[in-house]
Amino acid sequence: MDKETDIAAGHNLVVVESPHKARRIQVILDQASNKAWKVVPTFGHFVDLPKKELGVDPSNAFALAWITTSKATAKKLNAEAKKATLVFICTDPDREGEGIAQHVYDIMINHLDPENIYRATFNELTPQAVIDAVTSPGRLDPKLVAAQQARRACDRLIGYMISPVLWRQVGDGTTAGRVQSCVLNELVKRTRQRRSFVSQDQFYVHANLVCGGVATSERFQTSAEAQTLLDELKQTPVNIIEHISTEEHEPPSIFKTSQLLTTAHTKYNFSSSFTMTHAQRLFELGLITYHRTTSEAISPSVVDATHETIKGLCSQQFCSSAPRLGASSGAHEGIRACNPRMFPSQAKLDADCSKLYELIWARMLASQSVSAKVERQLVEYSIDPSKDAPATLTAKGFYYTFDGWHKPSGGLFKRAENKLDSNGLDIVDLEIKHTTTQPPSRYTEASLIRWMEKKGIGRPSTYAYILRHLQERFYAGSNGSGLDSRLRGEFITTFLNLVDDELLSTSFTSELEENLDAIATGQQTYVDVVSAYHKYLEPFILKAKTVWLTTSEKCPGCSKAFGVWIDKKDEPYLWCKACDKWVWAEIDKAGKITEAPSA
Repeated sequence: MDKETDIAAGHNLVVVESPHKARRIQVILDQASNKAWKVVPTFGHFVDLPKKELGVDPSNAFALAWITTSKATAKKLNAEAKKATLVFICTDPDREGEGIAQHVYDIMINHLDPENIYRATFNELTPQAVIDAVTSPGRLDPKLVAAQQARRACDRLIGYMISPVLWRQVGDGTTAGRVQSCVLNELVKRTRQRRSFVSQDQFYVHANLVCGGVATSERFQTSAEAQTLLDELKQTPVNIIEHISTEEHEPPSIFKTSQLLTTAHTKYNFSSSFTMTHAQRLFELGLITYHRTTSEAISPSVVDATHETIKGLCSQQFCSSAPRLGASSGAHEGIRACNPRMFPSQAKLDADCSKLYELIWARMLASQSVSAKVERQLVEYSIDPSKDAPATLTAKGFYYTFDGWHKPSGGLFKRAENKLDSNGLDIVDLEIKHTTTQPPSRYTEASLIRWMEKKGIGRPSTYAYILRHLQERFYAGSNGSGLDSRLRGEFITTFLNLVDDELLSTSFTSELEENLDAIATGQQTYVDVVSAYHKYLEPFILKAKTVWLTTSEKCPGCSKAFGVWIDKKDEPYLWCKACDKWVWAEIDKAGKITEAPSA
C-alpha cells in the first residue's frame, strides 16, 4: 500500500498521551506537508479499572472490567474518529503506551475499518522521527497489550486481596504491592541491621607524608597494638617501595533509565520522581530520546554528528575509531540527546532541566570518545627487610595520564585525582587514630534503584513510582543521608513475613517480571501467568486472616497477649480481641513497647 497516497487522501488523526507532545507533533506535521492532520491527546490513561472493586474476574479467564475514567477524552476521540480517514496511534513505545493504544483502538474500531488504524512509534520527538513513523507505521502488538494487562491484573490481585486484610489486622490505610512489598522488605531489613549494629572501637597508625598524602596501617582492636606498631616505626628504618600500574577506563554507554536516575541523584540529589518529570519535559521538547528504557544502544545515524561535536570541542584524537553502539534490549535506544550539536547553553532550559540535559548530552559525547588512561600508585612502607614481608603502612594514589572521554564530557563524570609526588613519600610524623566500625549504609534512592535492577524487580517505568509511593504512604522516610523504614512499614513487612515470606522474596518477584516479559514475546499467555499468581494468593489470604501481630504485654482484663495495630498517623495501639479493648502504646524506634497499661 502506498501510504503517502492514502495519507494525502483525507483527514488524518494522530493520538498521543500528552498535550505537550500533541502540540509539538501538530507543528511538525503541519510544517512537513500540506496534508490534513489533527493531533489529539488522551491526557494519559482515560480507561482504567474501577477504584472500589477488584476489576478482575477469576471465573471468566481473569477478564478485566475496564471503565471510562475520562468521558471528555472518550467523547473527543469518538468525534474525531468520525471525521478521520486514517488513524495513527502514537502513544509511548512501551507496554504502558501499548495499553493506552489498545483503549484508543477500541474506540476507533467503532468508526473505521481496522486496516485504516495504525500504530506508529518513535523514540524521539524530532521531525524526521515523526515523519518516518507515520509514513511507515505498524499495527498494535497484542502480546505487548497482554503483558501490560497481566501486570495490571497481578497488581490488582495482590493489592485488592491482601490490603483489606492488612486494614483489619495491621493498620489503617496499610497496603501490599507486587513490587512495593518486596522493596519495602529489603528496606526494613537494612533499617533493622543498622539498628541492631554494635559498633566496635578500632585503632590504626596514621602517617603524614612530605607530599601531603597519608599512609595508614591495618585496623587494630586495641590502642596498645597500634602503639606497639607506632613505636616500631619510630625506632626502625622504613623501607619504601612504590608500585605504579596503568589502566584504561573505557567510556560508558549512553544512559538507561536506572543509570540516569542514580547519576542524577548522586550528582544533584534529584529524587527519582523529580528526574523522571524533568526527563519527560526534555523528551516532549524534542531534546532527548525516550527516557523509559533498559537499553544502552545508540543509533548509528547520530554517531557522525557526535564525532563532529567532539572534534569541535577537543580534537580528532578524542573520537572513537569505530562507533560504540552499546548493548541493546529490543528495538529501543538508550537515553541520548536528539541532536549532539545542541549544547546545554543553547537549549534555553530552566536550571534543573539544564543540569539533566547536560548529563545526558555529556554522557552521549563520552560514549563515542576514547578510553581514559590512569595510573594507580601503591606505596608500601615496611619495617621488615625481607622481600615477601607484608607492608606495615600503605598509601594510595590515583591520577589521569590522558583524559580521554572525560575531555569532551567536560569532566562531569571525572573522579577526583590524588597523585602522590614520588619525591615526597617520606614520613613526616606518626600518630594513632581512633575510629569505630560502621553499620551498613542507609539505602539512598540511587542505591535502592541499583538493588532493584540487580535483583530484576521493577521496570524503568516503575522505579520512581515505587520509591515515591513508599514515602507518600509513610512506609519509609528520608533521614538526611538516606532512607529508613518507618513503623507502619515495619508492621506490614512483619505481618507479611509471618504469613509467607516467599511473597516478599526477590526470586518470587523477579520470576513474575520474567513471566510478564515472556507474555510480551509470546512465550507465555495472559491467563497462564495471572491464574498462577491468583492460585498462589488464595491460600495466602486464607492464612493471613488467621495471623495477628501480638506483643508480650498482657491485657489487664483477661491476661491474654495484646495485639498491636497502627493508625494513619503512624501511632500504634494495643488491643485485645477477646475484650475488645483498645489502648494507646508508646513504641520506640526499635519497635519495642516502652509504655503500656499495667494489670
